Amino acid sequence: MVTSPSPGLSSLTTPIARVATSAARRGRWRDGPYVRALPSLVEFVTVVVAILLLWPSFEKLSTLGAGRDDRFLQRALVVTGLPSPSLPDLCAAYDRQAAPILRDTLCASPSRGAAASLQAAMPMALASRWELATRAFAQPLADAERRTVALRRQAEDGDGELRTQGDAAAAIEAEIEPFVARYRIGADATAGPAPLACAWRWGRAALAAQGGADSTRVHADVILLLGAALDGRGTTAALASEASLPTLPASAAMGCAGIVETLAATASLMADARRSVTNERKNDALRALVTDMYDTMDAANGVGLAAPQIGVPLRLFTYAFEHDDDAQRAWLIAHFGDGASSQGDVNEAFIFAASYNAPVVF
Repeated sequence: MVTSPSPGLSSLTTPIARVATSAARRGRWRDGPYVRALPSLVEFVTVVVAILLLWPSFEKLSTLGAGRDDRFLQRALVVTGLPSPSLPDLCAAYDRQAAPILRDTLCASPSRGAAASLQAAMPMALASRWELATRAFAQPLADAERRTVALRRQAEDGDGELRTQGDAAAAIEAEIEPFVARYRIGADATAGPAPLACAWRWGRAALAAQGGADSTRVHADVILLLGAALDGRGTTAALASEASLPTLPASAAMGCAGIVETLAATASLMADARRSVTNERKNDALRALVTDMYDTMDAANGVGLAAPQIGVPLRLFTYAFEHDDDAQRAWLIAHFGDGASSQGDVNEAFIFAASYNAPVVF
């Protein structure tokens, strides 16, 4: 990337060059090797000063990694198949029985249908989604194990390039431990994340233990809080602290944390998983867009194509040149001025360049 020198740098080097030129013209310095080497010396000093001044900025950029929320990171293990949000269905059935603070915070509008009858069993709208969520976290690990075994077997049988297959298997295995730690998955991967399992056990025990004058409200509160945690709502912990939840015997905890901590951990984990799915879709869409732009450009025998030309409002263009790797033909155009949002554009531009090995034009 080529940038213009900052005002401070120019004010530092210009006087040096001016004094040196003036002294040479007045004859104070004789013609000789030192005088002839002076421009190179000034240029060298300028480069050193520029590096020293810009070094802190490069250190900041190096910490950005794969972007905010790892949005540009390509993963071998990706959570897919998460259930649709549960609160719309749960609110339609239980908002009238729930505490006002939960109803007003979690439900978009009052339900108009008949209130659902309260039972000791978990509602099907919640139970089916909970099963899907548990399976969504377990499936990537099962798929990774199958791919790793297949790659190792191919390497042993001599099918394909041994080193490439070994590297692919090692890359998948390297992601398993971070995936397990990130989503707090125990030895039994089929059980899903520990907070998810704990929240489910607490919910079932709470519904089964209900009784008394307030059982209807508490029953509805438990269901809405479980739905909020499953949907990844950030207000789950605060609402759980305000709600009057049942006190369960220690045997029902089964090694889990308190209910507020469990619901908070479940909500945070689900929000992270849903965000990772969104980021992966954005990455796939961007890769597909770049491929489509190259196909469009090549079909028209063109030498360049900008995303707005095909109705996509992105600062992205492709250009034609001979190269084996099409991924390196993508450019990003970043326009920026003053303000925090412009600084964000600059940071994201650098992240794009690092992720896609593409140049950036400012």
